[in-house]
Amino acid sequence: AARLSKAIIALSRHPPSARTTGVQRAVLARPGARKDMEVTMKPENNQLAKDWLNSSFPVMLPITKKGRSFVVTLRPITKSDAAGFTETVIRNKEMFEDTIPWLADTEPWLVRSYISIWEADQKEKAGLHLLIETQDGRVQGVVNMHTIDWGRSTAHMGYWLSSEVQGMGIATEAVNWLTNFALTTMQLDHVDISTRVDNLKSRAVAERAGFILRPEIEDTEW
Repeated sequence: AARLSKAIIALSRHPPSARTTGVQRAVLARPGARKDMEVTMKPENNQLAKDWLNSSFPVMLPITKKGRSFVVTLRPITKSDAAGFTETVIRNKEMFEDTIPWLADTEPWLVRSYISIWEADQKEKAGLHLLIETQDGRVQGVVNMHTIDWGRSTAHMGYWLSSEVQGMGIATEAVNWLTNFALTTMQLDHVDISTRVDNLKSRAVAERAGFILRPEIEDTEW
């Protein structure tokens, strides 16, 4: 993994019922949550999360921005999406060189490999990787929970959006929807997002979706 020289900031969001203390780094759990568990809880024990792929998706997400209304679709990625995913990545290669270097250098065979891993994550309930599709059927981004720790009731979220559809409110609405899904349907207690300090757009998306800033993390590896 490449080491980034730039600092990382972490933002977090909790269920609406959690009380804040004014300390930005505080991680507050719902009453009764076990944060001291060392063994990861099998997601099969959570009936609400057991059938998430079958019962919850696709999601039609209505968005209104600057007087314009439209709908985007959120759905789990599958092997059949490899071509569309690759085309979007290639179209945004310059953006990824600065934000997600490993994705900028990808090739079709690597995309197929990534998707196989992401599908396995979804089957094991260890991750959830959703494509963002616009009404023309084009893949325009991803919002995901790429690390779900059922024992600690936490998840780490990531997202990216094609440069041609940025500024339309899509990323904020997608992040907000998936966060609410994590905190309600999946009954998680905490969701984190990490972004580079100089990635102001990504930070703004997280903050508009209700995340609060925690201290910077130096020399994070990706």
